[in-house]
Amino acid sequence: MDLKARINADTKRTRGCWLWTGFINAGGYGEVSFKGQKYLVHRAAYELKYGPIPDGLLACHTCDKNYPIGDTTYRRCRNPDHIFLGTHADNMRDKAAKGRSARPRHIGEANGRSKLTTPLVRSLRAEYSQGGVTIADLAARHDITEHNMRCAIRGLTWKHVDSPVDLGISRKQDAGLMLLARYPDPSLTYADRQKLYVREQRAADVFMSEIADAMGLTVKRVQLIAREAGIPHRPPGKRHRSVRAPGGEG
Repeated sequence: MDLKARINADTKRTRGCWLWTGFINAGGYGEVSFKGQKYLVHRAAYELKYGPIPDGLLACHTCDKNYPIGDTTYRRCRNPDHIFLGTHADNMRDKAAKGRSARPRHIGEANGRSKLTTPLVRSLRAEYSQGGVTIADLAARHDITEHNMRCAIRGLTWKHVDSPVDLGISRKQDAGLMLLARYPDPSLTYADRQKLYVREQRAADVFMSEIADAMGLTVKRVQLIAREAGIPHRPPGKRHRSVRAPGGEG
């Protein structure tokens, strides 16, 4: 059995897409092993009909427009007539033209990890505005960080909820108070506290953009602090390898 016969054996043909029914990788693409080598099925199918794909080009699908946004079934299609070659930029333009480039936003309680809800945020803002309770009190009560509570109260997060509270200080001043509360050792300088915070957050795999937002700084400034502190650009972790081609093909 050659590679073409191997692929045909695990293909369900319709009048449009020819869907691979074998192994599907983490990216949603068909993957086949043949004579000790792994292939992305849609790329292999294209090459079997039209010849080798030049280095640097992606095998993109034209049939993605036939599926609802978020449905990645089209990635299993190995019909060579539904595939075109393009650069990464071509692929991004194609996705944008088809309205498939935007990712759905999980706002408020739609984010499954959120410990707050819209009614609760309104209640917390009202309670804080009346006085007699601190950000730290509210954060401890609801088991979230002071920073996340402060952002919710101020309207830096939960922006779709009305009645944010003006704390009367800038984001940078707010961050300074947060760092002082977090690292109260009087021997530490402000720069020391910044480095400690960046190191702690990066060790927890927090994105640079989120750290910058918490500190009231730009991402470039946070990256500079990380370099000065000798903090690795990326925390060590397991990286996924693609098969024969970069991921994210259309």
